[in-house]
Amino acid sequence: MENLFIRKAIPDDAKEISVIIKSAMKQYAADSNIPGTLKSLSESIEDIKRYISDDYMLVATYHNKMAGAVRISKIDNNSFQISRFSVLPAMQKLGLGGILFSAAEECLKDLNAKECVLYTAL
Repeated sequence: MENLFIRKAIPDDAKEISVIIKSAMKQYAADSNIPGTLKSLSESIEDIKRYISDDYMLVATYHNKMAGAVRISKIDNNSFQISRFSVLPAMQKLGLGGILFSAAEECLKDLNAKECVLYTAL
């Protein structure tokens, strides 16, 4: 896909990542009829900065606009969790999510992951 780039997140990305996660998760909760408030909707920009520094966070930019993000957290030596997998609702259905997920899989291979779980609110 032209004009799509995946890169490691940096702390200056936290505000935009927060917008992406909250937008995508609001849509996800509505589409999935999830009652209550998702934890991801109450996370602060400081929380996102901590994820960027402590975990592995990737962002997708499309036509120079940040469009998606994914967090990879270490559970133990060989186990990881994928969470906060988000694409802006207006950019969904373009294939960005699949490419971002593939990049996360490559990151997991580079980390010698033996096991990975996907966090969902369901």
